[in-house]
This record gives sequence, C-alpha cells and structure tokens, in this order.
Amino acid sequence: MFSLDVFENSREAVLAVDENGVVIMINRAAASLFGVDRRRVRGMRCWQTARLLTEDGAPLCRPLCQIQKELCGNDRPVARDLVIFHSSRGERIVLDCLTIPRIAKASKRSACLHLMAPTISMVSGLPDVSATKGAFADRPMTKDIVARMLTAREVEILELLSRGRRTRDAATLLSVSVATVRNHIEHIHSKLGVHRRIDAVLLWLASAETPRS
Repeated sequence: MFSLDVFENSREAVLAVDENGVVIMINRAAASLFGVDRRRVRGMRCWQTARLLTEDGAPLCRPLCQIQKELCGNDRPVARDLVIFHSSRGERIVLDCLTIPRIAKASKRSACLHLMAPTISMVSGLPDVSATKGAFADRPMTKDIVARMLTAREVEILELLSRGRRTRDAATLLSVSVATVRNHIEHIHSKLGVHRRIDAVLLWLASAETPRS
C-alpha cells in the first residue's frame, strides 16, 4: 500500500478515508478548499468534512459511500466523477474527483483516496472531462500493463514521481538534465492519455493496488 505522504504537498485537494468513512489524511489544499482545520478534521466522518454533491445537486457524501462501495466491490482501479462543492463564501465549485481504493494486504481493510481539482474545460455550461479520461477507463490496469505502455526510463521517472520526488530530484538521481526529465514526463502523459502529472501518478499507484489476473 502506497504512502499518503506523496500527496501532502500536492496542489490538488486530497482526502483519504478509511473503510468507515473516517478521515485519516487531509492535505493542505483540501483543508483550504473545504475551509477546515486539518488537525480537527482527522477522525471525523468524511461527509461531515467534504459535503460534496452530485451534478444533480443530490448529496454525494453520506454515511453509505456509493463510490467506495463500487470501487471495492468491482475491483475498479479508479473512479472519476464530477462533483459540486459550495464554499462558505457561497461559491459553486465544480470539481473533477478521482478516487482510488487502498487495501492493506495484511488486514484486508479497505479505504479510499479522493483527489479533487477544479475543472477547466467547459461544454454547454458544464465541465467536460470525457476527453481527458484516457487511461482512467473502467478496465482493470495492473502495473505490468501500465509499464508495457512506457519505456524503462519513463517507468523509472514515474516511480520517482509517485514517491514524491520532484523533476529536479529525478534528474539528479538519474544523472540527466531537467529538460530531459520534462520531455519524458510529456511522453508519459501522452502515452497514458492524461494531462496532469498527478493523474499519471494516480494511475501508477492505482495499478500497483490492482490484483493481477
């Protein structure tokens, strides 16, 4: 099971909950988005913290989490949803929410990691994420499958990024230039069908959690 420390300084909002919906990690971006104190939120129920809505305005965050149920019941590596959040200032924020399951192999206990970023692309007044789903389709993706889509060097770089390393760190560790690492990252995005570094990292981490068939 991968470390949540990878997402601590992510610009995207990240919220991790255990199988009972209790918040076990919330990063700075998520605390700022939801307007909460990180120290007080840990240990609270996720639906008391996030208060997310579906596109139709129905409560998404509730005691029985449908997203977590679907992920853990169908072995899906990633779920992607458009969600709505109303800030304390009355703003209606549309978020692109990626969710991946985390399963502790020893205890078999499940948990979910939610990563949220404001949407940018708009079609008919609503965010359009259909063109950016790419590798986040509902098909199972093992690490072997993802690795076969990339070169050995790209796999090395993606693994370093998933451990929280920055571009310059990866360049130093691999004895290449920063520009070379950036080029590799662009190729990774293109091959995996994603547009953000964090999406590529999430796919890599999700594939590591997916059992091989």
